Amino acid sequence: MKKDRLTIRDRRVLRAIQCIEVLEESREIAAKLNLSASRLRHLFKEQTGWSLGQFSKELKLRKARKILQQTFRTVKETAAIAGFSDVSHFVRDYKSRFGCRPSETRTRPRSG
Repeated sequence: MKKDRLTIRDRRVLRAIQCIEVLEESREIAAKLNLSASRLRHLFKEQTGWSLGQFSKELKLRKARKILQQTFRTVKETAAIAGFSDVSHFVRDYKSRFGCRPSETRTRPRSG
């Protein structure tokens, strides 16, 4: 990720990250923080360097990778558990992020 949590100074952004981790929608997060959705998006991007959507997708992809590395769940099951509603988009995003298809994750040696 572009910025480590420890460098984020705004407590509202830290709270937003916690909400994203449990797959909440940005409108719900903004409401919990007493912010407008646009203000939340601005603060989040300013503090993290990521949009809310990019950050959420990154978390989901990392969760999926961990599931694939540590279990024998199918790609379809993994996508659903990680929060993806469309398997084909999951596969495309996964390959774009990690350089291999999800099904290849177990056959490739781990790197960093």
